[in-house]
Amino acid sequence: GKIDTVLIANGDFEAPNWHPGNYLVMNFRGKMVKLDLATKILTEINTGSLTNLMDDHGISPDGKFLALTDFDSSGHTFQSYKFNIYTVPAAGGEPKKISSEALSFWHGWSPDGKTIAYCGGPDFSNLDVYTIPVDGGTPTRLTETAGLDDGPDYSADGRYIYFHSYRTGHMHIWRMNSDGTQPEQMTFDENANWFPHPSP
Repeated sequence: GKIDTVLIANGDFEAPNWHPGNYLVMNFRGKMVKLDLATKILTEINTGSLTNLMDDHGISPDGKFLALTDFDSSGHTFQSYKFNIYTVPAAGGEPKKISSEALSFWHGWSPDGKTIAYCGGPDFSNLDVYTIPVDGGTPTRLTETAGLDDGPDYSADGRYIYFHSYRTGHMHIWRMNSDGTQPEQMTFDENANWFPHPSP
């Protein structure tokens, strides 16, 4: 019932994630920053060579690592941009590249910390849900419908992955088994429903 303002500052601070150490992790102008909730002090988190970080990021279940999405804007058009997933220690350090596709956007971490769920694909016209081991490797494609399947996040028990999809011609929340089987529509209203995050 009460809203507290924890920071007033110039610029766009995006996608705050609450770390168990009582601080927020968020992105600001392509960098990751930490906001200590006790002192309200902002500090930059070292992410090595990654300087174009976006709001698709999160904290591992044990709080020891961050998953980050960085984009390479060296191409001449937006369609030529490349988006990849990396992990770094939560305290900062050298990034480790996880994904290998041209378009990969982090969205979820399995409760056991071993698997990352993300949205990706060959181009922006058809993005699907994938999983990949946290150390990298071969991704597993979980959805294959035309259009957008996005925003995957695990249930607390790891049995399901929730996501949003346009497969019915309207954006709704769906869930499927964590191996991609038995997709099931969860919302049926007239709203455009995006980015589900199950409570702990």
